[in-house]
Amino acid sequence: MKRSYAATPAQQRVLRCVPKREDCLRWGEPPGTRLVPGVIVFFWLADGRGLWYLVRGVTDRTLSGWALADGRWRERLLDVRRLRRYY
Repeated sequence: MKRSYAATPAQQRVLRCVPKREDCLRWGEPPGTRLVPGVIVFFWLADGRGLWYLVRGVTDRTLSGWALADGRWRERLLDVRRLRRYY
């Protein structure tokens, strides 16, 4: 399984924009807890950082998928307790 792969030029162009915190829903508000695989979501984390995330799988405690960084999708697990807001 690949640990990272290049984002398409279209993804890089569109996902360059970062949504404002006030435009995002709080984690735990529907439909945040019902994310489906294949969806790209922006998350604001508890430490104040934000990231675009391509969801691969969802459990009660973690999200598996890929985070966009430096034009590449990198495999990354996210602990749902770190999530604060999503778009």
